Amino acid sequence: MINVYQTMRKYIFAFLFLGAFVIVPETRADNFYSATSTAIARAKGMGGAYTAVLDGPASTLYNPAALGLYQFPRKSKMTVFLNPLGLAAIYQDREHLFKEREMENKDWASLAGAFIKTIAFTGPSFAAVLNFAEQLPQFQPSQQHNFLSSDNLLDSNFNSLSLRLHLAKQISIGASAFLYNVKNFRNTLKEFGSSYGILIRPAANFSVGVAYFDYPKQIAPLMLAKNRTVDETINVGLTYKPASFIMFAADIRNVSEDQSPITREMHFGIEFVPCSLIAFRTGYYQRKDDHRQIYSFGVGLLDSNVFHSSGNGFVFHDFVLNYGLEMEKVMGSIAYRHFMTLLIRL
Repeated sequence: MINVYQTMRKYIFAFLFLGAFVIVPETRADNFYSATSTAIARAKGMGGAYTAVLDGPASTLYNPAALGLYQFPRKSKMTVFLNPLGLAAIYQDREHLFKEREMENKDWASLAGAFIKTIAFTGPSFAAVLNFAEQLPQFQPSQQHNFLSSDNLLDSNFNSLSLRLHLAKQISIGASAFLYNVKNFRNTLKEFGSSYGILIRPAANFSVGVAYFDYPKQIAPLMLAKNRTVDETINVGLTYKPASFIMFAADIRNVSEDQSPITREMHFGIEFVPCSLIAFRTGYYQRKDDHRQIYSFGVGLLDSNVFHSSGNGFVFHDFVLNYGLEMEKVMGSIAYRHFMTLLIRL
């Protein structure tokens, strides 16, 4: 036990040392932060290879059939995920939000969703998940230099309702409906979208996922920028776990539409979980439209399953704090995109 904690101290020290350079870097034009209201930090750390990865709120954005919550759901349960970062951002921007901005009903709903991130209902063979105020990029390109900022959240976000049904032990199907609220150059758009998926697990350590996405025409470029998912196309993903502490994942984006500039874009990711205190992630993909290479890294801290009995444990490692970093070379310099997810399960 002593050796385990000594090893963990080394891991944590290395993470903090790295964080001095990448997690809280100096405020520069080549850094973008998304931490106020997002569930995708784990996925970003794995290069976006997520179509066949079992997860909670994040899976609904990549493949609703991969939504996996309780390991032994013998009875119906309701679970709430709170996002303290959203509440911190609201408090930090309180003067701008409540004095300089004329708040509308949708803005109040977005602020509430920034804190109450997800509400999930689960039963023996089904799950229904409501995600609130997930951040989107903006029509007007901008750099978000403040790690905790609620400006972009109010002007560009979406809510989702996802349903997952187990047809058999090895097969799940799912569907998601999205409501987008996006401010463009003239007004605020309200649009609807959807996605559908299937997850097949022919073996306990191997999964195959397939997902289809249908976005509104004006929202499609934003979802491409967020998740590299292409409108009216099919994604295919694979995961393989040779051991309980390591997972390899691969995605092929758009295997169905040859006319798109983004066809069969490969994404790769690895997650290594040495213990319940920490996880390490890395990933890679090359964008088909501009051939830029994206390298990603991530870390997860404190698996919440250690605080719950086996009957209330999730089927995946539910790390409370997740950080993801994407790096790419742009015009001779390195651009950094930082993502952080802090969700507390009730």
